[in-house]
Amino acid sequence: MGGHIARMWKDGLLSKKEAKELCDFVFVAGHDTTAILLANAFRAFSEQPELLERIRRNPEDANLFVEELARYRGTVQRASRITIEEVDVTGVRIPAGAIVRLLPAAANRDSNKYPDGETFDIDRNTPTGTGAWATVCTAASARRWRGWRSWSRCSSSPRSWPPSSSAPISRSNTSAETI
Repeated sequence: MGGHIARMWKDGLLSKKEAKELCDFVFVAGHDTTAILLANAFRAFSEQPELLERIRRNPEDANLFVEELARYRGTVQRASRITIEEVDVTGVRIPAGAIVRLLPAAANRDSNKYPDGETFDIDRNTPTGTGAWATVCTAASARRWRGWRSWSRCSSSPRSWPPSSSAPISRSNTSAETI
């Protein structure tokens, strides 16, 4: 991604300021979505400890887990876009120049697209948690890779996680050293 931005700057398509701001945006967006994905993974493992055991037994299932996690607990809740041409979406005409608010996390649970979309199922194997643009989104690919790498290592993780206590985690009993 950085190389593409540098080429656009070199070719005069971006000013130095625009290139710097775009690099900053990509870095922050990648960090945020990865942090959200990892936090959501801890939540999923806490709610369904058998998932962690499955990945420990079958590290190759980590990619299925990451894809389903991205679909079920989407890291991007909303995004705004401006249409560049008139478009029809399920019978609704949207004119060119309209501001459209997308809700990908909600769409990822649409029962018209995903049978039983409200259920977390890593055997679903439908890699669309980042939306239709995922194939061209470098940040999504990087987030997937970091998530997969993190969870495929679960097979060698300490067996003491998740915590054995069913008590909610609170600030008073949590520190960076205990996590």
